[in-house]
Amino acid sequence: MSVPIPLIAVIGIGRTLSSALCESMQLMGVGFGHQQIRGEHVYLARYLEKLHPFPKLATQCLDCERDIPVDLADILRRIVMQCGTGLPAIKYPTLCWHLDDLAAAWTAGPIHWIHIDRQLEDSVWSLIDRSTPRRSPAALQANADECRRMQQSLWLAKEAWFRDGPPHLHVWAEDLMDGPARELARVAEHIGLTVPPQKLARAAAHIDRGKAPHSRG
Repeated sequence: MSVPIPLIAVIGIGRTLSSALCESMQLMGVGFGHQQIRGEHVYLARYLEKLHPFPKLATQCLDCERDIPVDLADILRRIVMQCGTGLPAIKYPTLCWHLDDLAAAWTAGPIHWIHIDRQLEDSVWSLIDRSTPRRSPAALQANADECRRMQQSLWLAKEAWFRDGPPHLHVWAEDLMDGPARELARVAEHIGLTVPPQKLARAAAHIDRGKAPHSRG
């Protein structure tokens, strides 16, 4: 009988906060694979970006028939191989449109869901800011209306999933910024990871309050 392998899924519609959380989780011993940047694995990112070229919505982009759970299962197998014996984890904003596909794709063990959240309006304005010519190349630029519609679509999808879906850990932006050690301890408990105090302190110190302002709402 094979030993169940848990998968950690960090789900949120933004990048800055979820990336900071994922980097802190890596300092605690969680694996995101060695071909990733700030928790976003190149295999997963390329696949989802091909399905949903920024800033199109999910309903506008599926121009061919694909078995998405099968595709995701293959991607996850390759990511897990890179993680070795560590707890494998993934994150990418447009996963919010495919949470049911992700649940169907992962059959090796349980999924530990982590919902990293902030006020919708702040996520909208954050994407608008990062999608301007001064911050992004042409392929990642979008106007304010496109950014708003995309974030609203992602937000509705993940809210519906977590409202009716499996048990999960909810992490608010304000709580993560105000008490990173406390929130990371909650994350460790949720995923069943024992983290020595010194390692937890190092991970908490990685959360930079200045890079992710509090929600205004």
